[in-house]
This record gives sequence, structure tokens and C-alpha cells, in this order.
Amino acid sequence: FGVNGRFLPWYFDSILVMQEMRKLFLLLASFVIIQSLEAQILQPATWEHEVSKTDVTVGDEIELIFKAFIDPDWYLYSSDFDPDLGPMLTEFTFEPNSNYELVGDIIPVNPSEKYDEIWEGNIKYFKGSGEFRQRVKITGENPVISGSYSYQVCSDIDGKCIPFDEDFTFDNISVTPTDDIGIATQELQLPEATEKSES
Repeated sequence: FGVNGRFLPWYFDSILVMQEMRKLFLLLASFVIIQSLEAQILQPATWEHEVSKTDVTVGDEIELIFKAFIDPDWYLYSSDFDPDLGPMLTEFTFEPNSNYELVGDIIPVNPSEKYDEIWEGNIKYFKGSGEFRQRVKITGENPVISGSYSYQVCSDIDGKCIPFDEDFTFDNISVTPTDDIGIATQELQLPEATEKSES
């Protein structure tokens, strides 16, 4: 390529730039793929969730219970220490719904605590298993409580840390309408009222 027999240097410079950008893109893509595959292969923590009571009435308060089961030689960061220290805290996000409302914040149940020399501060964590509870008030008849939790588990052996983000849904809550409760109460009181009137 050239004009009057001379090559165009800018053309080859642009080719070199494009080649370098392509190499950088492939490197970043490979890194993302490796991280994704590693997260899929390694699953050091598994979660279960349940409610403290499935049969409720409008106005009742119940607890959402999240349980984490952690592999040996791994630990899970809690949700209740200084987020500015550096480690990724466990966080819960709840989708808004008119049939329930949150009561207070998420509560970790008895996490361990220690001073971490790397982060230069006190951290809280779980080993073996962990539990978090969120209190909610039922305000409607068809509550579907959904959201997600993000967390990080780290290895005691090589210091490797892996972040995760998972979804949850509570759709097994059965709500008795307030009107039905009032009718049932009246029906229970009817025999007693009849006996009094006869006497």
C-alpha cells in the first residue's frame, strides 16, 4: 500500500494498535471466563431458606430464616461489621411488595469475631454454618417475598476469596383473610349466645 511508491506508516500503526487492543480484549475475556468457571466449580457455601410460620393472618410478623452451610477450611463474612474495612459483607436485597414490609434490619445469628491483621480491624464471620434472620410484617393476602443475597467465602488454606450472588423466593406463606377470622369467631360464639337466651 502506498502513494507514489511510498508506504503509509499510519496504516501499519493503526493495524498494530488494533492487534494490541484485540490481545487485551482476549486477555480480559479469558480472565472473566476463568473466574466464572472457577465459581461454578467451587461452591464452598450452599444456602437454604425457610419461614418461621407458614400459616398467618394479615398483621402477623414472621421471620425469614437464611441458613448457609460452609465447607471445611472456608469461612463466610457476616453482615454486621464496618464495610469500609475491605472485605465483602453478606448483603440481602428485598424486592418491594405491597403485601409485606420489613421490620428492622437483617440479623446475623452469633457470628464469630476476630481482629484481622490484613484489614487492620475487627471482622465477623461464620465457619461450618451461618444463619441470618429478617423479620417481616404481613400486610396483604398474597405475599411473595423475593430478592437476592450477595456474599463472599474465603479459604483458610490459600486465602482465595470467591464472591457469589444468588436469588431467593418465599412463596409458601398462606394468609387467612381478616374477614374470615371475624366470621369464624362469630360462629364459635353463636352456641353460647343461644344457650344464654334459652336460660
